[in-house]
Amino acid sequence: MVHLRSGMSCGKQRRFSLGGTTGAEQGDSAKHTPSDDISGVAHLTEETRRSFKNRTLTCIITSPLGRALHTFQTRLELLEVLRDAIKCHRSLYMDAGLLHSDISSGNMIIVDDPDEGQPPGMLIDLELATPRDPAPERDTSIICGTRPYMAIGYIRDEAKTYRHDQESFFYVFLWMIVGDREMNVPVGSRLHGWEEGSSSWFKLAQQKLSDMEADNFQHIVDEIPPAFATVKGLAETLRALLFPVRDGKIWAGTDNTPEGTDKLYDGMIGAFDAAIASDE
Repeated sequence: MVHLRSGMSCGKQRRFSLGGTTGAEQGDSAKHTPSDDISGVAHLTEETRRSFKNRTLTCIITSPLGRALHTFQTRLELLEVLRDAIKCHRSLYMDAGLLHSDISSGNMIIVDDPDEGQPPGMLIDLELATPRDPAPERDTSIICGTRPYMAIGYIRDEAKTYRHDQESFFYVFLWMIVGDREMNVPVGSRLHGWEEGSSSWFKLAQQKLSDMEADNFQHIVDEIPPAFATVKGLAETLRALLFPVRDGKIWAGTDNTPEGTDKLYDGMIGAFDAAIASDE
């Protein structure tokens, strides 16, 4: 821990004095005490009764707790970290009553050599977390998050839900495997349509919803490189969990019932568990 400017202190606040003011007009100011030794404009000021608060700037320096998600070394490591992050999200939501609300590749880290029984993946950055009950009203004039990972419903001005965060986990997963670590998706990839700043929010939501159609999603699956060919089935399973068909159309809504909530969490975690087991 390093203390900067330690011992520095500040005196009374000063303000410019106005010629001809009376004591009553000065209000909370103290008596003007000019000094022949004061240079610059200080002699044109007078003390007030207000003091500056003495503060010490403190910097806490720690070693990194983990590595960035895109530095994963193996396919198995990526799957385990994403699975653990979803478990962490579930615990935050169900046990602590908090919705993370900002799922992105930068908010998950890989813990090297975790203690026995501890997960190698961790979800971080709760700056935008919101209470589950009661959920705050959505201010539609503000949109927060990383464009490629934003859920369709959230882009459409819906209040953020646990399912929106699960959808974001899915998009992070796709970006990681199609971009192969460095997140540089190939030229011509459909994923580029999710990050182009020139597109309106409405067009972005429409683009993502279209890409989640079974036939269109197959084009994204085909972009998965050979090194990740074994997780193509996982990608299709996650899509089906998040976008079930209702009345002949894919549904991007949220089932807020306890049964629906558990079903989605169990399905997401179970899908990753199955992929991990087959990869070990």
